[in-house]
Amino acid sequence: FQTLKQCLITPPVLREINDTKPFIIQTDASSYALRAVLLQGESPAD
Repeated sequence: FQTLKQCLITPPVLREINDTKPFIIQTDASSYALRAVLLQGESPAD
């Protein structure tokens, strides 16, 4: 639980894009909200 709390209050790491690596688009929607996130990891496991 402490790890989860720490992750929620730690700011994300923002970097410049690397257009030679693939992008991941995550989306989620409900009856009142929509979310989309563009991700790019350092390795396939990211």
